[in-house]
Amino acid sequence: MDEQHGQAGVERTVGDPAASPPSATLIGRFFVVPAILVSLLICLAIVVVLFGGTSVGQRPSIDDLISTIESGGGKHTAGVMLFPADREVWQAAQELATRLARKDAELPADKIEPTAQRIAKILQSITPRGSDDDSVATKQRFLILALARLGTPTAVGTIAGYLGNADPLLRQAALAGLMEMRDVPEVRRRLPDVIARLEDESTAVQIVACAAIGTLADQQDAAATRALRNKLVGDREVQWNAALALAKLGSRSGKAVLLNMLDRGFWEKGRVQYQDASDQVDRPFTAREIEGYLVVAIDAAGKLHDPELDASIERLRSDPSVAVREAARAAVKATIPSTATAALEPRN
Repeated sequence: MDEQHGQAGVERTVGDPAASPPSATLIGRFFVVPAILVSLLICLAIVVVLFGGTSVGQRPSIDDLISTIESGGGKHTAGVMLFPADREVWQAAQELATRLARKDAELPADKIEPTAQRIAKILQSITPRGSDDDSVATKQRFLILALARLGTPTAVGTIAGYLGNADPLLRQAALAGLMEMRDVPEVRRRLPDVIARLEDESTAVQIVACAAIGTLADQQDAAATRALRNKLVGDREVQWNAALALAKLGSRSGKAVLLNMLDRGFWEKGRVQYQDASDQVDRPFTAREIEGYLVVAIDAAGKLHDPELDASIERLRSDPSVAVREAARAAVKATIPSTATAALEPRN
């Protein structure tokens, strides 16, 4: 199992108020991903002040934040494990990504493209200050997200360029960035490059690629559906995400996987197994993880109007979890008007 392929779970995206930014919407709602990966995507969407912030009442402008990043200034903290090397620049990039989630409130329309050009220029020029500078990749991930949130067509090429980066975390960030830009027409032209990431050497990248394809591809897209079908064997988390993506694209190809995912007993008998920094983890799924898996499976499977899947969802209306019961009841309610036409739908 590769180093980025951590424990399975969505406990930080389901039912967690702190996980409400786009990661919860784009990933947690439709896709089951490893918790370590979810943590990465959430950290890209939420400001977590590790080093203290600006004084009370002070709020730098977007221009100030970019100027700080351009300057490369900051206090070094070399040798402090997991802390970036220059805190002001790192925090500025983090705050920039967070603030641009509301770009229309932060920038006038005529400033969006110039701001995107400045961020793209920083991404092209950013380099480590030395062998002890551990902040570069972190800053790049925040800047990719910030650039994506501006939604400019010119940003698509810059972000897509990271799909082939040597760092798997930057490849994941590029995929997440393209998902943020799902309404930009130019992003759809990059779908072949996104599909290619299904064969990435990193399992975590493959998982995000499944999420991205489910978000970016059109319903019944033949190339996307075919590529996702090929991922229904092998790594279990890739299988789960491929089945969910296929359902989102209107394909029943992952039905067998979805039937397992709609079975509480399947999760209760399963184990979470991964290697962390210090030892081998082998434990049952937590109640929150099981709840999260069931909710996203219901959400995806309910859209297919398949009798067997609908029967599994119906059974979950009496699940011990309130969130699961509510999701199942909502799915059943949405399915009832469509039952009569279900037989006429294509079965992929």
